[in-house]
Amino acid sequence: MSKPFISQIEFVKRHLITKVSTFNARSAIYRLDALLFDLAEVKPLLEPVLEERLAPAFFEFVSYYKVGFATCLEWHAKSRLYDLFVFDPKTIEKDDINRAVSENKLPTMISEGVTVPHLLAAATGISTMETYVNTMGRVLKALGAKTTISQILAQADEGVTDGQLLNQLFDERNSLVHEISLMDIGHRNIRISTSFEDALATGNRVMRIIRAIEAQITECAPEEFPNRLTADGYEVDEEETLRHRIKKIEQKIESALSSFDSSDTITIEKWQEMRIGSEKYISAELDFINRLNLAGAQYFDVRPFMKENLLKQRLQYLEFIANEVVGVDA
Repeated sequence: MSKPFISQIEFVKRHLITKVSTFNARSAIYRLDALLFDLAEVKPLLEPVLEERLAPAFFEFVSYYKVGFATCLEWHAKSRLYDLFVFDPKTIEKDDINRAVSENKLPTMISEGVTVPHLLAAATGISTMETYVNTMGRVLKALGAKTTISQILAQADEGVTDGQLLNQLFDERNSLVHEISLMDIGHRNIRISTSFEDALATGNRVMRIIRAIEAQITECAPEEFPNRLTADGYEVDEEETLRHRIKKIEQKIESALSSFDSSDTITIEKWQEMRIGSEKYISAELDFINRLNLAGAQYFDVRPFMKENLLKQRLQYLEFIANEVVGVDA
């Protein structure tokens, strides 16, 4: 079921139409890593306290780490589906459109600057193992991944596959968030609890699943695919990627202009003069951004986003020149 339309718009505003977006796979990994670090830190501090209590001894809050793990899985799947739609809009299916977009929504979409991929990302719900598998399977298939999501989730520990683990995790998350049963408020002998050891093991397996999926995306996704990660799970240097794409288009334009007549309005000499001037300007702007040494209003380094925006503007301009003026495919 998709979210109410107003909620979808608000989601887009918070996470997509924003100067600094956390709607990406790296954020899911970063958040999961933070939860695991927190668990590992608190475990040796509080386990001795449990040993002094009458059995069964547990802390209620430990179970809620699993809610965080499931949220990381949901964020991972939603953000990668959005990346796919942005990269290749042809992968958007009729059912996607029917679920997220209708005629009465269009005026609000236009006024708020919301695109179809934006709305599809906001409307997508990942609340079960099946929806996670279907979503990530769709992404991997579209990218031509060599390993399927089913193969990734077939890995097992102590007789339980990763797929079975995800099914149990989403069920527990949904129960913790939406329900209160006797197993939550009854006698401690019948309550469902989670040990520090179990929570850590679950979180580490979730990390293994996400990293295995990301390894396939890293291997198979083209250079232009959004928010790619390195083999180590870190962001690909988008500045370097954009510089490379700019260089390729500039070379295409220059090659096309070399066949233009000298009497044409646009000549290769004029182009080279403009390109050199642009390189100096962009270099100066990037140097200025690097020297800002700021972390933004929310203590988050926004300089990479500033540099990406600068280079993307240059790339869009070159694509227009290539397609509309010079007549080559960018």
